[in-house]
Amino acid sequence: MAHRRKIERKRRGIGLQARMTVSFIAVAVLNVLLLELLVFTTFFIIISRTGLPPNTSRSSQGNIPPNYFAILGGVLFTSLFWLVVMTPAGAFFGVLFTRGLVKRIRRLIQATARFAEGDYTQRVQVTKRDEVGQLESQFNTMAEQLVESIKKQQELAEYNARIEERTRIEQELQTARLIQHSLLPKRLPELAGWRLAAYYQPAREVGGDLYDCFALSDGRLGLVIGDVTDKGIPAAMLMASTRSMLRAAAQSSDSPGEVLARVNNLLYSDTPERMFVTCFYAILDPASGKLRYANAGHDLPYRRVRAGVAELLATGMPLGLMPAMSYEECEAIVGPGETILFYSDGLVEAHNPAREMFGFPRLKTLLTATSDQAQLITFLLSELENFTGEEWEQEDDVTLVTLQRTM
Repeated sequence: MAHRRKIERKRRGIGLQARMTVSFIAVAVLNVLLLELLVFTTFFIIISRTGLPPNTSRSSQGNIPPNYFAILGGVLFTSLFWLVVMTPAGAFFGVLFTRGLVKRIRRLIQATARFAEGDYTQRVQVTKRDEVGQLESQFNTMAEQLVESIKKQQELAEYNARIEERTRIEQELQTARLIQHSLLPKRLPELAGWRLAAYYQPAREVGGDLYDCFALSDGRLGLVIGDVTDKGIPAAMLMASTRSMLRAAAQSSDSPGEVLARVNNLLYSDTPERMFVTCFYAILDPASGKLRYANAGHDLPYRRVRAGVAELLATGMPLGLMPAMSYEECEAIVGPGETILFYSDGLVEAHNPAREMFGFPRLKTLLTATSDQAQLITFLLSELENFTGEEWEQEDDVTLVTLQRTM
């Protein structure tokens, strides 16, 4: 198709040049013939008015001189002579004078055709300020205006597409956030002699942290805190799956280590590559204060006792990372006045404007320094805000859960 258009444009260019050359030849020949006719007419008038020369006789047909036809033949001969001479000369000069004009027109036609095919970079060089030059200049101006108009239309279309995509994503995130918040405990259990408090703030609309508190048989309480190694909707979906698996496994086993092992095997077969869940699971007996727990790679909770701060030590791999893992199971007795802080890494890995990390030592020092354990979460959040500054952009989800045995 493009080759055919090229041939047609070439034919139109050649036809234009041929017509202009023929016109040039016709004008040249016509000028010569008119000149010959003028010379013959003048000569005839002069002869008619002056009469015949001496000793010249009339022809038998009338008053026509006998040499009149010889003169007419000479005129015709010279006319044919000039016609033969002027035709090649007219063709040569016609081609010479029309070549540049036809070339410019052909270049303009080619640029217009390519521009119509989508090549918006086409421009023509304006070499003269004649009518064709004005047409070339107007083509360049039109092309620039059209390109600018197309660019604005594309920008508007892209902007509208971004707005629509952002609206769709915001609606999906809003739905995911409602689903995620519906999975978190709406109310914390109330136990005689115990105080539970929790704080959850995702870094995005939806996050990967989870915490849960649920009742078990014989009045015991299950406590869970975890963190998915991602953010956004994938992390929220994995968090929801982990929560459901933990609750189901906890109802059939009173061993925290066994519960984590079961959930690990289930997550390993379905968890996307490079995603896993850190989790700390504990079972509390409110009557005795005994806390049995296992840890799947989560940050160690801190236990605030009279002598200071201790860690709840237990080892184990994160959930969904490797199959058939075993988890160490430990226990501790929570005495009156003691508090346990469960937290996610969004707290200790927060940075201030100088890129200094909040860190575990700072957290441990703050736990030792505060005396009001009932307001521990409020105290830590205030210290975090003082550390990061007012314009802090939250980098990771922050989850805090406190378990305090009252006096």
